[in-house]
Amino acid sequence: IKGDKADNYKGVEGYGEVKTNKFLSSEPRTFEDVKALFKEAGQIQDYFSNLNLASIVSLDRYNFETGEVKIIR
Repeated sequence: IKGDKADNYKGVEGYGEVKTNKFLSSEPRTFEDVKALFKEAGQIQDYFSNLNLASIVSLDRYNFETGEVKIIR
């Protein structure tokens, strides 16, 4: 939510560490809650980009024979 420039994660505009922590600690959160934040900010493509960046590390998303990563759309 707050982003990470070193890893190229785009954060939700207006969400820094304090606002992100408040959002996450206010109640149990789901991926749909996070997706809604990005959508409300007009940054839904950033949500999908972040999801793909994070899921690259998942072995079921990487084809070792072809070197391709299955992209979520």
